[in-house]
Amino acid sequence: MKKAELIINLGGIIGEGICWDEKDEMLYWNDLLEDKIFAYDININTLKIIEVGQNTGCIAVREKGGLIACLQNGIYFVDVDTGILTPLIDPESDKPGNRFNDGECDCMGRLWAGTMSKELDSGNGDNTPLGALYCIDTDLSVETKIPAVTISNGIGYSIDNKTMYYIDSPTRKVDAFDFDKHTGQISNRRVVVNVDEKEGMPDGMTVDADGNLWVGMWGAGTVVKYDPNTGKLLERINIPAPFVTTMVFGGKNMDEMFVNTAKLNTDLNEYPDAGGVFKIKMDVKGQPTYMFKG
Repeated sequence: MKKAELIINLGGIIGEGICWDEKDEMLYWNDLLEDKIFAYDININTLKIIEVGQNTGCIAVREKGGLIACLQNGIYFVDVDTGILTPLIDPESDKPGNRFNDGECDCMGRLWAGTMSKELDSGNGDNTPLGALYCIDTDLSVETKIPAVTISNGIGYSIDNKTMYYIDSPTRKVDAFDFDKHTGQISNRRVVVNVDEKEGMPDGMTVDADGNLWVGMWGAGTVVKYDPNTGKLLERINIPAPFVTTMVFGGKNMDEMFVNTAKLNTDLNEYPDAGGVFKIKMDVKGQPTYMFKG
């Protein structure tokens, strides 16, 4: 049975945006509500904390250096060494009640990232679809890809890059789209996984080298493996924190899964490691984490 090993616990209220820099062997993630980005060298156990002063939905490593980050007030470049933020564009400047959530780069170096209502952070909002999924292209243009989203979450791609997978969490489904990597167009939306309510609410997602989907289950303390061709649940890994958010494959051989969690609404006496980042030794490798090429 695979076991989740705690590697660092900074008490993340909502740990999000975890990504692996294969070139420099660095792990990055953010604490969404504490407005921080973390850069962690797992080989020498050094940590850098960048205070960004805004809710941080997701980040991605930039090919030209540093990061791109989707923050409360728009999209920014982040200089990891200095912490300087360079504002780029705010596709929801007319929606101050929204914030960015999860995101992922595709094989051509575009960043796909979605939004949601901040009312849902407090548990007071309803499931009115006030967010959207956007594609930030390498020329820094932004296009709305999916309107009327409630909680935009996990994004992943098939091995041949002809299919994009997507999670709008309250639907309890994983949807698939035909994906044209050259144009960035998506079409033919369909459901490939229906998540049983007892499994929790689907959150972040990554795709392994066999083409299977790994989904973090908010509220259930698990990472679950699905076959997107059949929708069948293949495996379940327990995480010692009930609110699992995002995960990514990494390590020298790309056979370790790093899992992020939240301590929000958690009994820390029962789950003292909630809000931490965990590592799982896997029997399958993951696909590379694509960088933003803009």
